[in-house]
Amino acid sequence: MLKDKNLIELIFAKVLCENGDIVIPKTVCGCSAGYFFDSDRLSISYEKMIEKLQNLNGKYILKATVGTSSGRDVIVLDLPNEKLGTILSGFGNDYIIQEKIEQHASCAILHPQSVNTIRVMSYRTEDQIKTTSCVMRIGISGKYVDNGHAGGLYIKVMQDGKLSKFACRGNQGMLKQHPDSAIVFENHQLAELPKIVNAAKKLHACLPNIGIVNWDFAMNNESKPVLIEANMLCGSMWLFQNTGGGVFGHDTEYMINRIRK
Repeated sequence: MLKDKNLIELIFAKVLCENGDIVIPKTVCGCSAGYFFDSDRLSISYEKMIEKLQNLNGKYILKATVGTSSGRDVIVLDLPNEKLGTILSGFGNDYIIQEKIEQHASCAILHPQSVNTIRVMSYRTEDQIKTTSCVMRIGISGKYVDNGHAGGLYIKVMQDGKLSKFACRGNQGMLKQHPDSAIVFENHQLAELPKIVNAAKKLHACLPNIGIVNWDFAMNNESKPVLIEANMLCGSMWLFQNTGGGVFGHDTEYMINRIRK
């Protein structure tokens, strides 16, 4: 159940509501296990949900919430839409519709067509929650997803919020600059990286029974971390290894022993 993206804002509600320094894309409506709900998480009929959506105007994000990864089953929904029923039926019984994120200029400039996210891995030692290095994922070729498995780029983010020299593109080698925007990666400064790292630690504290979590954050145009996903079963450790060597640093032996147990 913790993998269900429909539950993210419920699991972390306490932290998200404390002072508004961490936000989540606003939910319009959705479907969980075949039951429909509105923005207040109140049950509604399918007909009411369709009516609500058809009264909206603009672009929204529709994504599956169970059994999906690597940017699959995520589309931009342009409302109103005459084929809305057909589109939703293709997403089965588990999906969510959310408002689009207006990302920070330091992220958007790399590839404005996609929300370019920061992957942070947090992990527990005896009495602390720590984080590994961060990896930024960047879309290419006008695609609205940034995942590596969807053809996107990924690159290490240094502790000072600057990008490293090379970005990886699957098995197609390393790039010094973005193939579309021509932005040189090395020393490109991202805004407010410490806010994202602290957000990962704060949210992980809500999960005392989970040892490792891979978080996906965006930074919005108000310089606030936006929680996109919390990956609790797997999180693509290769993203971190391919862009910067080891993952757990001085805690490597400790983590290996703990995982073996």
